[in-house]
This record gives sequence, C-alpha cells and structure tokens, in this order.
Amino acid sequence: HIQDQKLDLAAKQLAEMQKIAAKHPITVYLTALIAFSKKDIAAAESAVENLLKMQPDNPQGLQLAGAIAYQKKSDIQAQDALSKALQKSPGLDYSRRLLVKSYLRTKQSAKALATLQPVLQGATPPPAWLTLAGEVYMQNGDTERAAEFFSQAAKANPKDIKAKTALALSQMRQGH
Repeated sequence: HIQDQKLDLAAKQLAEMQKIAAKHPITVYLTALIAFSKKDIAAAESAVENLLKMQPDNPQGLQLAGAIAYQKKSDIQAQDALSKALQKSPGLDYSRRLLVKSYLRTKQSAKALATLQPVLQGATPPPAWLTLAGEVYMQNGDTERAAEFFSQAAKANPKDIKAKTALALSQMRQGH
C-alpha cells in the first residue's frame, strides 16, 4: 500500500500491527516510513530514532534516517546515516542516490563521484542515474563526460526537460 501511495490503507494495516506487536522493529520501521510518506517529518524522525535504538545497524532504518536528515537539509547527519546504510547493504540504490545528491549539495564533488562509481561500472547505468551522473561530472569540471550522460538521459526519456536543459548547458560550456 505504501508503494502504491495508498497511505490510508497502509495506516489501517499498521494500526492492526501496533495492536499485536507495537514494539517490534518492523512495526516501528513502518510507522516511520508511513509518517515520512505523509510528510510528517517529526513523527518519522521519532519513530526511526526508536528503531535505531533497537537495531542500530538496520540498513533500512539508517536509510530512512538519512532520507529524513536530507529532507531537513541536515547534510552531515544525512551523509553519516546514508554512508552507514551503504556499508551494511551496498545495494541500497536510494541510499546511494541520496548520498550523491547530498555530496553535490554540499559541493563535495569528489565524494559524489566516488559514491557514484559502483553504479557506473559495467554497462550503461540505469536511466534514473544518467542525469545525476551528468550533474556529478559537471560539478567535477568534466563537461565532456557530463554531456555524454545528459545525452543518454535525454535519449532514455525524451520528455525529461531537466536532462535536455542540462545537456544544452553542458554543450554551451564546451563552446557549442
């Protein structure tokens, strides 16, 4: 229900879970996740803090704590939580993406590039990563590589205005 954005139905099911196992880590995590989905940052933060008291190394809890901190523009806390989540579970795509965005927002372009590298290894990165990769390379001063990623993003999603604009700006910086 959360994935389908049916938050009222998810909240009803959560209420039933809370009757049976209010202090179970999954119940606490879902409480935080639903609150975050409803943009109730204070409730989400409180619930995720409770979860991390029970399970300090819970990758999903760390990811959610990082997402909350990122939302609040608390980049140091976001980077700390998201880095820990990735250490515990390197495949957490959302954690990696938010961590890259946080590094970009704080002008730590070298860290953003290092965090991005696992996604870029091998074949073409997933479409969701193309524009972000372009932004990382742009901030690192590599306009040629940035233009390549923006071009791939524009081809992958022709309606993506952000990718097209970024491609145009990168080409202008190259003198085109």
